[in-house]
Amino acid sequence: MDSPRAPRLLVARRFAWVFTGESISKIAVLATSLIAVRALAPVEFGIYLGLVATTIIAAALWDLGVSTVLTRELAAERLTTRQAVVRAAELRVRSLPVWVGTFALGSAILGSAADVPPATYAVFGATSVVIACHTIALSVLRARLRFKTAALVLAVGRWGTAAVSLLALPTPALVDPFLMLAIALLAGEVITLVSAIAASALQNLRSAGDTGSTDGARASRITLRASLPFAANSVLNLVYNRLDVVILAALSSPQQLALYAPATRIQDAFHLIPGAISVVGLPMIARSSGPGSDGRETRSLITQLMLIGVTLSLPVSVLGFVYAPAIIDFVLGPDYLGAVKATRILIWSLPLSALTAVLVAALAATGHALDTTRVFVVAFTVATLAHLSLDWWLGATGAAIASLSREPAALAAAFIYSRRARLIGTVEPSHVSAGTT
Repeated sequence: MDSPRAPRLLVARRFAWVFTGESISKIAVLATSLIAVRALAPVEFGIYLGLVATTIIAAALWDLGVSTVLTRELAAERLTTRQAVVRAAELRVRSLPVWVGTFALGSAILGSAADVPPATYAVFGATSVVIACHTIALSVLRARLRFKTAALVLAVGRWGTAAVSLLALPTPALVDPFLMLAIALLAGEVITLVSAIAASALQNLRSAGDTGSTDGARASRITLRASLPFAANSVLNLVYNRLDVVILAALSSPQQLALYAPATRIQDAFHLIPGAISVVGLPMIARSSGPGSDGRETRSLITQLMLIGVTLSLPVSVLGFVYAPAIIDFVLGPDYLGAVKATRILIWSLPLSALTAVLVAALAATGHALDTTRVFVVAFTVATLAHLSLDWWLGATGAAIASLSREPAALAAAFIYSRRARLIGTVEPSHVSAGTT
């Protein structure tokens, strides 16, 4: 097991593995999408994307934040791997109606637009279940600070999907292309699950043994009540990352929506940096704030992660601002150059989001789950009010300003709650305590 007193170089290296793995995985997803475009008719492709989204959303909502609590408790060595996994599986069974309702609703909506065979629904449903399972397996690897392994496992699974998807291209194949793409998605997720389980088992064999409390009562720390704030965070994040487009469409014109939508997708791509910081930060901070911690190492780690976030995101924002026309022209084509202004506004959300990601991860890792939800509520409220105030008269530009406004609001809230939790600032180490939810 790695020492919790990780030097700055080690923190940066772990971040680099997560960022690289996520980037490679996204390229694989893009490749799969391009294959699907060539294999399916336009209407079929739309239904395919809808079913993929339903599959992922159903699995995410079924999780109900349990994987985050598992990562925190396992990283802090309060539980053994077996205790954590068994408890998470028990909660999956209890929350099964959430998955059934979500997947059924999404399938019903898409089924009203096209005739999808029951076998295809079954494959997508099985894929969603597998995703929900490998979420736990990947959480275990990350809790044990095996970021490199988790990144490789995820990338291998995504590229497995892309490889199998090639069988859906126009050929004399006997399998329907739509069903083949569904099977490809299932195959990739199964590869991810099997690889993650194998990697975790191999790590346990190589180590001196599983660490953590053997007190069975400790497993009760992983509860639906403890995970609900993280579930709320996921829902709020999903809503305010999609609600902006809906509000703009309602208050402005289709032309303004066409100028804004590409900017939001570019923003999502650049937010790989805050995403990677969150993945690395939560288990590392949980480990540093575990039993016997005096708080100094935790604050040092938070500072290191914030420096990494700013060091990477600020130059990216500057370059993105300067070269936005060239990037949009190359990626989307000259027809989308009208989105340059909105893109240049949204690009400045990146450094603010990177800082917020560190503080939110620190709050989550040290048992201040409700404070993380309060941060998301602040961001959601500010962004929604700004959209309602600006979109109707400034169009895409107003929507970009409104979406950007949530970042300083979230950062301010995260800073206030982190200081209150004594995770930052000039507090004597002996007074620092990681609370529990």
